[in-house]
Amino acid sequence: MNALLLQKAALAREVEELKQSRADEVVAAKAKVEQKKAEAKRSSSFGVQRSYRLRWEKRLARFNPSMKINFDTSGEPPSPSPSTDATPEPEPEPAATDAPSTES
Repeated sequence: MNALLLQKAALAREVEELKQSRADEVVAAKAKVEQKKAEAKRSSSFGVQRSYRLRWEKRLARFNPSMKINFDTSGEPPSPSPSTDATPEPEPEPAATDAPSTES
């Protein structure tokens, strides 16, 4: 009788261990699925933002063709380009030298 009780207790422990390991597997699988969903959502939103930005840059280039736009998406900031809207300052005119000279 004692042998059967010991065997029953051992089987009950084994069942509990199996239930716990299965529960751990389910929790890990759910966490992995949530992580993949978050990554997909993040990459999708970055793609949408990038497409909106490129569309606006192309519209801007169409209506202002003289403006330089860096369509490179490498993350490097564009180099500063001279503005075509700024008017250059006129150079000062040299002093007049048409005055009559007193030397003879």
